[in-house]
Amino acid sequence: MDFLALFRQLDRTQWEKRDFPPLKGPILLRTDLQKMQAPKGDFVSKTSGSTGIPVEVQRTNLSSLWANATNMREVFWHKRDIAQSFAIIRPHIMQEIFQEQWGPAFSHFGRTGPLHAHPVRGDLNGWLQKIQPGYLMTYPSILETIDLKALTRLKGIKTTGETLLYKNPLIADMYSSEEVGTIAIQCPDNPDVYHVMENIILEIVDEIGQPAKIGRVIVTDLTSRYLYRYDIGDYAEIGECACGRGLQTIKKILGRKRNRVLLPDGSSHWPRIGSTEFRSIAPIRRFQAIQVDRTTLELRLIVDAPLTEAQQAAMRKLIHHFIGYPFEIRFRYVDEFPAGKFEEFINLAAST
Repeated sequence: MDFLALFRQLDRTQWEKRDFPPLKGPILLRTDLQKMQAPKGDFVSKTSGSTGIPVEVQRTNLSSLWANATNMREVFWHKRDIAQSFAIIRPHIMQEIFQEQWGPAFSHFGRTGPLHAHPVRGDLNGWLQKIQPGYLMTYPSILETIDLKALTRLKGIKTTGETLLYKNPLIADMYSSEEVGTIAIQCPDNPDVYHVMENIILEIVDEIGQPAKIGRVIVTDLTSRYLYRYDIGDYAEIGECACGRGLQTIKKILGRKRNRVLLPDGSSHWPRIGSTEFRSIAPIRRFQAIQVDRTTLELRLIVDAPLTEAQQAAMRKLIHHFIGYPFEIRFRYVDEFPAGKFEEFINLAAST
């Protein structure tokens, strides 16, 4: 079966209800994956180590077939006009790229427009305003730095790789990981939920491994020879959708355990930091908040010039409002963040 045949099969069978028997056996942790002797695959995927535990995964050609088919499904579901140009900004891109077609898989829909690609560094707004793409694909954290009003031909945005916090009618999000590829695609009829792909069995469990409505994301990849009940490190919530698709459904992809702010009284929650509001205070290009201990945050900023005392005071007030506690806030200026999956907030005060 090629990816076009698989795509057509997925288009037919998405409306069928699938029931899975309860999966049994131990949950595979990232530390286990790091140590195990995995059966050799056809190629290797390496994670960026955003959890602090980088791993390599042996993947199969079957997983590549599924990747192509699910990318075609995303285009079909969200009614992309393939004649438009497509721009991609991703950390693994090392230099500007131009090609005349989106890629071989999409040519089955007809002739596509050109594809442009750019590293995460550099003058992204200047580059995008020059090429004026019809579609844009990037991480949510990078999207926050883009002046979308200046992109006059933009018809749609595809985000992936990070928790999407800020909604936009142009955005269609995709939930994925380096270990298994595409996990779920935002429903074209209900932007509040994601539908899990048929090659993935997804479980939500609590801290002791029991089924839960909100909890740890456990995935079994049916295209893998060994990724069975793998704890991917994320937290999410089971969802429901009235669209009629029989696929597993999730909502509120919450992020990782270490993305929760820990308050002095021992309570914790996934915080909102500010992001777009920050830029009303100062011309901040990118930021990351790190909880150093129970009362201290370090705000790492990429800026053209350090903030004034007044700007720092306004930032502190905004962060205190969003988090709900008057943390001591230290400002640190950096040139760039590490490549890979970006985390807006990281808690180093709690164990991961």
